[in-house]
Amino acid sequence: MAEKLIRAKLITKDQAQECASELTQSELTVDDFLRVAKRRGVLTAFHVERINKDEIDDLVLGDYRLLYKAAAGSFARVFKAERMKDGAIVAIKLLRHRHATIPAEVARFHREAKLLMSLRHENIVPIYDVDHEDERHFFVMEFISGGNLRDLVKSRQKFSSVDATKIVYQIAAGLEYALARGVGHRDLKGSNVLMSDTGVVKLVDFGLAGHEDAYGLDDQRAVEYATLEKASRAPLDDARSDLFFLGAIYYQLVTGQSPFRPAKTVEERKDPTRYMGLKPVRMLNPGVSPKVAPVIEKLLRFEPEHRHQSPTELKNDLREVLTQFNEPIPGEKPKPIPKAPLEKPRPTVLCVDHRPKMQDRLREYLSRRGFRVLLISDISRVKQRLRNSPPDALLMMGESIGDEIFDAYNFVQDGAFEPPIACVAVLNEEQGKQKDQLLQTGTSRILAPPIMLRDLRRELYYSLQKVLSDSRMIMLPDVPDSNE
Repeated sequence: MAEKLIRAKLITKDQAQECASELTQSELTVDDFLRVAKRRGVLTAFHVERINKDEIDDLVLGDYRLLYKAAAGSFARVFKAERMKDGAIVAIKLLRHRHATIPAEVARFHREAKLLMSLRHENIVPIYDVDHEDERHFFVMEFISGGNLRDLVKSRQKFSSVDATKIVYQIAAGLEYALARGVGHRDLKGSNVLMSDTGVVKLVDFGLAGHEDAYGLDDQRAVEYATLEKASRAPLDDARSDLFFLGAIYYQLVTGQSPFRPAKTVEERKDPTRYMGLKPVRMLNPGVSPKVAPVIEKLLRFEPEHRHQSPTELKNDLREVLTQFNEPIPGEKPKPIPKAPLEKPRPTVLCVDHRPKMQDRLREYLSRRGFRVLLISDISRVKQRLRNSPPDALLMMGESIGDEIFDAYNFVQDGAFEPPIACVAVLNEEQGKQKDQLLQTGTSRILAPPIMLRDLRRELYYSLQKVLSDSRMIMLPDVPDSNE
């Protein structure tokens, strides 16, 4: 068996000898050898299963050793693989035998794969090579281990407006790049959008034969596109169709639900009324930002002339949304803001509140009174933000945050930040009963109802006096009096 595996290039001679050296006189069966090889990481469970079925020859393709099956469909299968010369991990898409015997299918497989090899963009899964061994036709692409959006939505239920916008921005960037080179997607859905372990979004399956999952494994083209274009009288292969289905992804990210009613049969998928009269996104999730909802609803307009007309136009809208959220643009390095030699930056206050109306009130009120205002909706992101880019002051609204305000307040006090961070915690009526649990200091202040905006400003001013130099405090008007 060891010699057979060596001839198949599944293991090396040295690996076989190392595994054999661990066997005792009572452990000389093939199963014993395979057990040791699996434990040492020389073989995978997938290898052992195929070896026991005497299907060894299919485990190596050229310079690539297949490690396990990552996905399968009627047109092709996808494997995680290892390049034997250097150990690099890739994905191999292998055409199924029944299609490999049809010359037209093989020609299309190679033609389209070679076309997509020219696409090199951060938000597109790259194809590195297209090849065949006898009747086994395959191409090599990047292996993404982070999962696809369909599965991520199932596990997370929904994404915040900010996170969803960052994801959709990256998809639009990939579409923009591909479209400029004459390539549309034509099957945009959550399972065809992958997210790497580092949070980079990547598109797969630009028109390739195969659409069952993230790697494209179904030989039937997406009928949804043809149905939408025919019913809306759009041109065939209209680029705006990709934007419509990107709107569906955006919708599902923030609500956890598809905007379309379910369709189990091809005939149901061909029903154009699925794409009409969609529920407004904020009806399903009132927490969706009012900055985001209009973008989603524009993308999902049935009439193509009323949608965004290009990925570039969509990117511009998303960029504006992210700027209003005070969030960085994915894929772009923040541009340094030049300052006059003697200019002092305005005192920065990070406000934590998820309510859009309150965010607007805080931004307008504090900005007009000399503060640089940053806003964040999710209290769970505050600690990391304070570590990476600490503001001068932190303002937390308990009515929005809930009881997590107590932990965040204590974190600021115990964090030994240098320079210190001024902190004002605004408790709601119920939380105010527990305010004695929190220690007030010169830099950390507690407010309980009834409260007015001038009270917030006064406490921010007093706590910042203990933190900032006079040259920066002078940028703030005097503390408000009771008549303001």
